Amino acid sequence: MTESTPEKQKTGSLGRLFITDEKPRSKSNLAQIASAVIAAIALAGIYVQVSLTRINSLQASARQVYLSYSQATLTYPRLAYPNYTNIKNNTDPTEYMRYKIYVANMLTAYDEIIHISRDKQWVSSFEFDIVDHMPYICEINDRKYFSTFYRATRKLIYEAKKRYCGDISSILRSQPVYPSGFAR
Repeated sequence: MTESTPEKQKTGSLGRLFITDEKPRSKSNLAQIASAVIAAIALAGIYVQVSLTRINSLQASARQVYLSYSQATLTYPRLAYPNYTNIKNNTDPTEYMRYKIYVANMLTAYDEIIHISRDKQWVSSFEFDIVDHMPYICEINDRKYFSTFYRATRKLIYEAKKRYCGDISSILRSQPVYPSGFAR
C-alpha cells in the first residue's frame, strides 16, 4: 500500500478546481483586474450615453414647446402684445380664454427652455416677454397654477410679480390700441 503524499492530493481530478498551487499567478490576476477595469469603463460609457440621450431629448422637447409658442405669437399677434383691458372685458369669452392659454403656453415654453439651458439670454428674453402679460399674471394668486413650473421659472415669475403687481398702471397705459377691423 502506498502512502499518499500531499502533492498527489493536490493533483487529484477535482482538486485542481479548488486547490491552487503555491506559485503566484500574476498573469491570471492581471487579467481579472483588467477585465474589471474594462467592465467599469463600459458601464461609465453606458451611463454617459444614456445621460446625453436624455439631455438631447429634453432639448428637443423644449424646442418643440418654444416653436409652438412662437407659432401662436405669429398667428395671434394681439395676444403677444395684448390690450388686456379689452381682452378681459370682451363680451365674447373666447378671446379671454385664448389669451389665458397663450400665456400658459408662453410660461411653459420658457419654463422648459430655462430648465434645460439656464442661459442668461433666455432669462432676459423671458423677463422682456412677461412684462406685457403682468396685468393677467398679477391676477393669478393660486399657487397651484405656478407649482407646475420648475423652481427657476417660479422664482422669475414671483420676482416679476413683486416688481410689477404693486402698480400695473404703467403697463396698462402702454397697451396698444388696435383698430376694430384688425383680425386676431
